[in-house]
Amino acid sequence: MSIENLYKNSVSLQEIENSLRTNKNLLPEIINYVSKSIIPYTVTDYSEHIQNMDDENQFDEMRHLFIGEGIQLFQNLWTVFQVYIQKNPQKFVNLDISISWYESADPIVPRCKDNKLEYIPNPFANKPLFSTMLSILTKLAEHIGSVYSNNLSLLDRRIEYIERLIKEKDAMTALVYQNILEKVKKNREHEIKQYQDFVALCAPLRDYYYALLGQTAYCHYLPASVLDIFLVFQDIAMDDAFLIFFLRFDDFLSSEFRSKYLPKVITLLSNKDANYSTKSILKTFQPKMDLFIMDIITLYKKYLKDPSLLQDIFFIVSVCARCFKKNRYQIHSLCTQQHINFVSICVTLISKLDEIKKDLPDENTYSLLVGDAIQCILEVIQENKNVLDSYLEYQLTNCIIELVKKEELVQKYSSILVQLFDSVLETKLSVIYMANTLSDTGLDGLLTSFITPCKLQKVKQWSIIYKNIQDPDDSIVDPLTSCVVVKPCFIPIDTQGTMTQVCDLYMLCTYLWSKPENPFTRQPLSIEDVLEFNQKDDIIEANKNVVKELKKAIEKAKL
Repeated sequence: MSIENLYKNSVSLQEIENSLRTNKNLLPEIINYVSKSIIPYTVTDYSEHIQNMDDENQFDEMRHLFIGEGIQLFQNLWTVFQVYIQKNPQKFVNLDISISWYESADPIVPRCKDNKLEYIPNPFANKPLFSTMLSILTKLAEHIGSVYSNNLSLLDRRIEYIERLIKEKDAMTALVYQNILEKVKKNREHEIKQYQDFVALCAPLRDYYYALLGQTAYCHYLPASVLDIFLVFQDIAMDDAFLIFFLRFDDFLSSEFRSKYLPKVITLLSNKDANYSTKSILKTFQPKMDLFIMDIITLYKKYLKDPSLLQDIFFIVSVCARCFKKNRYQIHSLCTQQHINFVSICVTLISKLDEIKKDLPDENTYSLLVGDAIQCILEVIQENKNVLDSYLEYQLTNCIIELVKKEELVQKYSSILVQLFDSVLETKLSVIYMANTLSDTGLDGLLTSFITPCKLQKVKQWSIIYKNIQDPDDSIVDPLTSCVVVKPCFIPIDTQGTMTQVCDLYMLCTYLWSKPENPFTRQPLSIEDVLEFNQKDDIIEANKNVVKELKKAIEKAKL
């Protein structure tokens, strides 16, 4: 029997078993076909290849053709694997980690103790044929499920876009778009039905893994990538068995995986219509703030490529804020850099809220989300003072200055803003950055309610000093903000890195946080790249000269 029969027709159990016995290359051929045909030709994101609607329709037809082949292949192989399970209920097999899909995957639960690899007996049965078969089934389930999930997301975005066009266009044009909208919605209904059917088809495979996830011994050897088959079905099949596993092993799960599921689990927590068994399981949920923060950082990195994740980030930040208000959660297991990243994300969220304010349900939603972000910032700063020894000294001062300009936020969060000002202005550089940002005339009216007289006096003094630096030399002016630098650094302004430009380190880092590219060359540049560049001996010496020039200008301005 050829491989073509397996993915095009329903084949009897006896035929498949005979072929497996007589053709040792059958499973390797299937792996090759899945890797080189089914996976590449079922991708949802084909926008780079289509030129018109006819091309799109052809790609859709091709995609559905190969999805159908993948599903038929899954059904035929599952027939054989199911018989093995029934005959050997306790002889579980693992994925074949020699296959490229799984060879580099870490186990779900590390086999280590005190950072040392610990010997734990492998509980899986040694059945290479069925291990390979399970690997193919799992890959097909994960990939086809992700295709359906991604395509539904694409259709949802199209519906949202067309609905926006209908509101913006005249009546005649809107009618045309209304017809298009009805077709897209009909396509979505059809796609959901196919997705649901496939989820039901894969239910026995998920049940097989549930039996393994409930036992730690198997989780020591089961590749963590197997969890992707649950991820792609999360919108339709969030089973109690998976919830039990998720809440039991959340410490061991990678942030990459956990961050995808956490919003869904948190949503279930607030779902009054959840069934009794689900509610009982969720009662065991214990928020772990360090894990939340790691997940937010992971989601933010993905958000830079997928803006639709912004809602999930806001969701988890709000949960963090509520947890912080109830208890003093421990977050010191994270390093300072992770705390810095988290605070930067919260600052970015506040600015994003200003951009999307008009799309929020009401003014109260806006102020609540801002308040949650402020609460998280304050908690981290109070927990780890070292975070302010970073570009946050500039980023945060700018953020809180903008906050106190908004009367509705001041009225609601005056107490927490006072605490935030007090914490941020503990450092000399924060005081100088605030003075450098605000004009002397705006200090009294804006800051009197939030800063102690002593700290306000310091801000005023530095504001006068920086204002008195007349005609500063270009060597001490930041070209991005046109302000006199506070903490100078150098940045390469040619692709070879031989020509350099003086910038303010923290102003530059704040820019790079939101846009990691060299503002002069438009080449990729990270905060870490800048810090490393400024550790070079010649750059250190050059920077010393800039510091001397800056000190001269400051002393002259004090006179």
